[in-house]
Amino acid sequence: PIWGVQMSSDQQKRKREEEVKEKEARKIIIRSCGDGGHECVCGAESAKGGKEGVVGATVLWLVCGSVNKCVGRLEAMNGVKILQDWIDGSPAAMKDFTDSHAEYEKTVLNHYLPKEKAAFFTAMHSAQSPTPKYSNAGTLTPDRVKCLHAHTATHISGIPTPIGTVVAMTLLSAASLGEDVDGEELMKKSIALYEKGERALCADDEAARKLCEKCGELAGTFSSGKSKGGARRKKKRLH
Repeated sequence: PIWGVQMSSDQQKRKREEEVKEKEARKIIIRSCGDGGHECVCGAESAKGGKEGVVGATVLWLVCGSVNKCVGRLEAMNGVKILQDWIDGSPAAMKDFTDSHAEYEKTVLNHYLPKEKAAFFTAMHSAQSPTPKYSNAGTLTPDRVKCLHAHTATHISGIPTPIGTVVAMTLLSAASLGEDVDGEELMKKSIALYEKGERALCADDEAARKLCEKCGELAGTFSSGKSKGGARRKKKRLH
């Protein structure tokens, strides 16, 4: 009800349709999947995007169901902690990570935001802000790893980021093995390859397409390490 007036079902339907059209109009398809051509990463304003001059910290969204599910499996297998421990103990990886924040901001400002929202986004990511945001994940400190989906979307969009690169390497390695794999161990192997400079998925425009093109092949099986209670967790399929 609006001021005591109940909207009819037709009015409610039209309002929902208008909201969907408005959201779609703000969306930019950055990468499509090779499997069926559906969307993989979109550049879109957050729920705050409809307000004048306002935008959220996360602009790049991972929308492919297959890749989303796979990244979620890695998060459930201590992926965030493994990656945080890695960059905390590797000055080179930490530098790559913190340097990637500026590249994210520059790319978003140059390609994915209208001018009227640029000032808000810039202020939000400024070190002078009372609560500055960092990276596509919108963390409050530049050295914190959070939301592997956001970092994977950053990588697929062609922006250099060690977190997104290692996640992509891990998923593609699992798919290529085609058998039961330990997600934690596979991620650690991908980290070791990154440290050696053998970055199978460095974030240039061509290489960043690979994860999208292979999304239909992400059918490997992850098994994780021991749970807090000491027992093995159940194997978790990517699909």
